[in-house]
Amino acid sequence: MAQLEESLGALLTLARKPDEESERRPLGPLLHDSLANFPVEERTRLTVREGTPASLEVTHARLLQQSLTNLVDNALRHGSGRATVEVEAVGSSVTLRVKDEGPGVDADELRRLTEPFYRGNGADAEHPGTGLGLSFVAFVAKALGGELRLDSSSGGLLAVLTLPIVAPA
Repeated sequence: MAQLEESLGALLTLARKPDEESERRPLGPLLHDSLANFPVEERTRLTVREGTPASLEVTHARLLQQSLTNLVDNALRHGSGRATVEVEAVGSSVTLRVKDEGPGVDADELRRLTEPFYRGNGADAEHPGTGLGLSFVAFVAKALGGELRLDSSSGGLLAVLTLPIVAPA
């Protein structure tokens, strides 16, 4: 519940003052804190590759953290097997790549995955959800001048989130 309240607070701040630089945090601890919220049995299914210094700071930390949580949750919930998380910073942007080993998504469905409340063809009682996770990430990407791309052309689902939120040194 606290995480939801933090995310809503960050979204409200973003809506009121979209150009204001908000909470700065080092990327490394933010990544580790995000993944630590998952149960141990879920974390064992994750491979994490960090290509940035742990001390690198990002702005809009709460929104980035919730976006990462949503992407990883989606991969673990709807994919099968392992999921890979890659983090890379280039210039003023940070890119998160989350790839699952699931069956993938057909092209028609892929276009709808960021629509609010859309749960996909594979949604059922075994894979509960609200259909808001990817739409939240897409909204954050758009609001911060970034991009969320979804691709299923090589099996599984690959979500690539790029945000221009690397804090100036």
